[in-house]
Amino acid sequence: MFDLKQIDPKEVSQFWNSCLSCVRSIVTARKLDSFFRQQPDSPEAHKTLTNNSYAIGVLEWTKSFGTDSEHYHWKKVFGESSFFLSEILEKTGATEDEYKEYRQAMMDVRAFAIAHAGLPGCEPPKLPDFAFAISMISSIHSILEKLLISFDKYHGQVSKLNPVSMQSWIENLEEDIELMLGKTSTE
Repeated sequence: MFDLKQIDPKEVSQFWNSCLSCVRSIVTARKLDSFFRQQPDSPEAHKTLTNNSYAIGVLEWTKSFGTDSEHYHWKKVFGESSFFLSEILEKTGATEDEYKEYRQAMMDVRAFAIAHAGLPGCEPPKLPDFAFAISMISSIHSILEKLLISFDKYHGQVSKLNPVSMQSWIENLEEDIELMLGKTSTE
């Protein structure tokens, strides 16, 4: 399945941190967007904050799944011939074609809406459904839970996977953002 001797725990950690940053940014953008849409005459800065959060989510996702040359791309961390992607697809219920289409959509957003924003003749791409990115990363969490148990045999004691539960982590993050936004709106 995986060649555990060849997988560097530090690279897995960096890969996972990018994944968590992606989810954190998407959840933040969604909460900001929802909050700001309820505000009368929301200033332009609100849209900028929301868009920047989505942009970070896209950038972090593409580090892990976009261009193969990224240092912490899944193929470099787990091995191109590993079963990593097929396990993610199985857990999410997505086909390889759906993944490829989603990957291309994320790459287009990165290239045309973030890296080359505002170029003449560049129509901004439609944002993909970020629920799939979160679903993928939640699936990775369960894969890493099982993988880390076997890591000890080859790499000595490896730290535990954090967060313990993705769903609880996301719910706590949402609550924290709502609490912060609630305090902001009353000041």
